[in-house]
Amino acid sequence: MTRLDFSQPPFDVLSASERASVTHRSKVLYLDKGQSLSPEQCQQFYVVLKGHIEQRLINSASTENEAEEFVADYSATDTRNDWFDARKPVSIYSLRPDSTHLSYRYTATDQSLLLQVEAEAIDRLSTQNHLVRHLLSGDISERVQALEQSASKSKQPSTSSSQVQHQQLILQPISQLPLLPVHQISADDSLLTASQVMTQAGLKHLLVHKEDDKETLGIITDADICRAVSQQTDMANTSCQHFAKFELHTITSDQDLSDALLKMIRYRVHRLPVIGDNGQVIGVLGQSDLLAYLSNNSQLISTQIEHAQNIEDLHLTVEHIGEFIRSQHANGIKIGVISRMVQTLNAHVFTKLWQLIVPSDVFNNTCVIVMGSEGRGEQIMRTDQDNALILSDGFEHAELANYADRFNQTLARMGYPLCDGNIMMTNPMWRCSISQFSQQGCDWCLG
Repeated sequence: MTRLDFSQPPFDVLSASERASVTHRSKVLYLDKGQSLSPEQCQQFYVVLKGHIEQRLINSASTENEAEEFVADYSATDTRNDWFDARKPVSIYSLRPDSTHLSYRYTATDQSLLLQVEAEAIDRLSTQNHLVRHLLSGDISERVQALEQSASKSKQPSTSSSQVQHQQLILQPISQLPLLPVHQISADDSLLTASQVMTQAGLKHLLVHKEDDKETLGIITDADICRAVSQQTDMANTSCQHFAKFELHTITSDQDLSDALLKMIRYRVHRLPVIGDNGQVIGVLGQSDLLAYLSNNSQLISTQIEHAQNIEDLHLTVEHIGEFIRSQHANGIKIGVISRMVQTLNAHVFTKLWQLIVPSDVFNNTCVIVMGSEGRGEQIMRTDQDNALILSDGFEHAELANYADRFNQTLARMGYPLCDGNIMMTNPMWRCSISQFSQQGCDWCLG
């Protein structure tokens, strides 16, 4: 075979015009056994048509016959043709002191045929086709999700239009979405001026800049105006800086909508200023606009967790997390995105549960930490509990053991199994002060 097999990833998702473009911009390259790609040839993308290619990490600064380290092997079989981007940077070794001398070498271990695709053609495909972009990504979760989507398309050509729209929305960059316009006022302007500008602009927020530091932006919302009125503030003579928030969370225009959704959930914000290529704010992404596009979204679940009045309410909300996972997966959302959202939602659940169980003085002097795969955000379904409780130095409470037991047992009833190894806050070893944990960590490292 001396041509590209369009039935295999990452090219099985291409349109007819995209296939024609790739075919026109590719050629066959022969490598003899032991022959390597030249530096110029390492600026292209390759599909292995026949033979085997070995990728090794080379240290050109080594004095011992140029030390080499095996990285990967690419081959062609009857059912699969491996591919690789020879432009791939040596990023995973960037922390090594000799990283400036590292590079990859691609060598044929037997007689091999490669299909060389021009880098510009691949870059254009990655820009136009989000599935190609994620299939070529170095992020394993993105590649797995894209493979599932492409397989789903081949098996179910009649995918519903609503599902397709959802996939397209969550994966497209924020720059493709309608943004709220940017309206700025000075931090020295009065609250009355802010409310008038909001009314004229038809907005519920304004960006606020300081005259002596225009690089630092803040935001004032209609909720802040209402708070000022309720406090009987002199609106005409009080400046905005007394009610504006200056620790803004922002997002760049080239990030996916999923990144914006995750940031809103994590920081519990309703608006995200969007930063353009020039480093300036080009618009504001509002929560209400985002929720208008998404159904069964995690932001609503987060709100339900926050407003739970008792453990029973919280238990019902936890069940919605499972429904959310199934819904997002059915809609083609990336597994990595789902796992990070679920991790954040579970963290809210644990925080809220501890708050419902303990009195305020205990809540204010303790910190629940989550460990294991749940703490690392590596799973989406409920696994056994791995948690601990950190206490403020000098804080004690006679009921701490009972509170810890109630916390772990309640989580178990909610579907988070108890840890067989007892790595939970019910174990005194995992219920200590900051100083005790610090000393324990040092002992483990030095012991």
